[in-house]
Amino acid sequence: MYLRLPELAEENDVLDRQPGEALWSEKRDEEELHSIREDIGGLKFNAIHQQDPKPREGKYFKEDYFEIVDTLPN
Repeated sequence: MYLRLPELAEENDVLDRQPGEALWSEKRDEEELHSIREDIGGLKFNAIHQQDPKPREGKYFKEDYFEIVDTLPN
């Protein structure tokens, strides 16, 4: 189990914040967070500020990592 508290609220926020609402607006308000996202890019922002890191390709496992077989091995 883990707790994820993104700096900008998303749908179904565990703290009942509205989407886009800042976690701690006294420290960083919505405007500053959007500016940070523009400066560092979406991938870094999601990893650092939204606590949701993802690989650049958007998937953890690529289809070509797996071999599709018709029958199970003996």
